[in-house]
Amino acid sequence: LTNSYRGVPFNFIDNFDIAADGKIYITEPSTKYPQSNDFMDIFEGKPHGRIYVYDPKTKTTELLLENLYFPNGIQISPDQQTLYFAETTAARKVDTTSQDKMLAKLNFLEGLPGAPDGIEFNSKGQLWVATPSFRDFISDRMIRFMPIKRILARTPRFIHHELVNTREMGGLLIDLHKWPRLQKILRSKDVGKIKFVTTILEKHGKLYFGSLIDNAFEYLIYRSL
Repeated sequence: LTNSYRGVPFNFIDNFDIAADGKIYITEPSTKYPQSNDFMDIFEGKPHGRIYVYDPKTKTTELLLENLYFPNGIQISPDQQTLYFAETTAARKVDTTSQDKMLAKLNFLEGLPGAPDGIEFNSKGQLWVATPSFRDFISDRMIRFMPIKRILARTPRFIHHELVNTREMGGLLIDLHKWPRLQKILRSKDVGKIKFVTTILEKHGKLYFGSLIDNAFEYLIYRSL
């Protein structure tokens, strides 16, 4: 359908969602680093990300937002009025109400306890946020300390994954009408053996967990709150 914007090929496409009118909203976490080197963008902590919208009727791709901090998961609200997306390195979720391609507002859910990745609505209109790494005092300061970032940037990618695998991870359930109170926090012990959770999907009373680096799915039976 689309592979470029204004003649420049996409660098690193991550996620998308399709609106009722057929438009496709797409996240590009980094215009600087490829997916094979995505940790470099995280270590650098600069806003290299973009969101595009592709209109299949006109076969055109438009730039919706830029200067974002690793935009990742993206979802359109069930009422089709709001576009939600996660900025992983900013540890926040963003919603934007749009009308005829014009952005009316940006709302930031600041201070999420973990780095958000994939996001997905459940049947109640609540939002599951996959969290491959929870924040803590030490990691928050390490990622801001330039000498440590330079050392990490020089290490092989598999070491980055091993470091991530030692982190507490899981997911968050957000009722947007009750923010900032979280409806549910899932930790590593709640998601089975899977590592680096990047996707959470709730279907028919079960939660399914997917991973970017584990070639497996885990699920658990979930009782509604």
